[in-house]
Amino acid sequence: MEHTGTQDTDTRVLLVDDDPIILELLSTGLTKAGYRVDACTEAKRALAHYHDTTPDVAVLDVGLPDMSGTDLARELLHSEYRPILILSNYKDLDTVQQAITSGVVGYLVKPLSVEQLIPSLETSLSRYRKRREWIASHLDSDSVSAQHLTEVMDRFPFGLLIVDRHHHPIYRNAPARALLQDKVLNIDPAGRLRARMNSERFVPLLDQALGKTAPRQWGAVLLEAHPTRRLHAWAAPLMDKPDYDGETLAAVTVFDSERDHSYTWDAMKTLYKLTRKETNLINGLLKGQTIEDYCSANFVTANTVRTHLKSIYRKTDTNRQAEVVRLFSSMFMPFE
Repeated sequence: MEHTGTQDTDTRVLLVDDDPIILELLSTGLTKAGYRVDACTEAKRALAHYHDTTPDVAVLDVGLPDMSGTDLARELLHSEYRPILILSNYKDLDTVQQAITSGVVGYLVKPLSVEQLIPSLETSLSRYRKRREWIASHLDSDSVSAQHLTEVMDRFPFGLLIVDRHHHPIYRNAPARALLQDKVLNIDPAGRLRARMNSERFVPLLDQALGKTAPRQWGAVLLEAHPTRRLHAWAAPLMDKPDYDGETLAAVTVFDSERDHSYTWDAMKTLYKLTRKETNLINGLLKGQTIEDYCSANFVTANTVRTHLKSIYRKTDTNRQAEVVRLFSSMFMPFE
């Protein structure tokens, strides 16, 4: 059942509890508070709602008739990341730990009122939205809003994910979702991003980009090699240092090195805030063009190219042309 509040709000809550009285009480209260509520008594129905109309936040009871709340949380997070709160009738530290390690952001003990639920709901939503805004402003030089971030990411010709310090994939674009569907990538029971093959090198790659091992830096690894494709994973830090909550993020791309090696401007603008001309220069260098060849082919002067290179160095934290080529070629020729 769906209850729609009278207030103008875009906040959608998925509420799942097998007790119809509690479900109705919380649904009605949240609706009166202005939320749009999808209320379900079974995990199967909740999964369908989540896939059809991904909510802004989910509140799940631990004890459901067809699946535990923690297992349901894992299923939901595998599909698409959203903040999830767990409800339970008992104070069970093992359940708390199991829920938190699977990617759940909070845990509440029943019985509770709507007045007790809303502060936790808003705290989790606020943190999620701030993270979205930070990522959007950090990734795009034209300050694309968080609402458009998914559309930008979905246009990339490679899989792009953003992981938090626990390796939880908090963002994934359409190609990345296809990789998860094909099991090239997977999410383990603790909600962490993993690879089907070469995981023993993939995990350290994430740790390196997240700064868990010094120094915090980018890296790449071969995931799969087949006659028709070679899949590589590349990871790079998105934050120079953890924020006030100790959060740190990394970008992960997965691509087929047998495809065209040219970078699109959308991708480079989003990842490094490069301009079209800077992206074009990088593509020329990766194809082996000398500065003289590039100048001749693009009708620009050497001074113009040097200006572009200085800007690229600053944006990519490099110092020399060779480092730029090494940085971007590593996406297609990772260290073995």
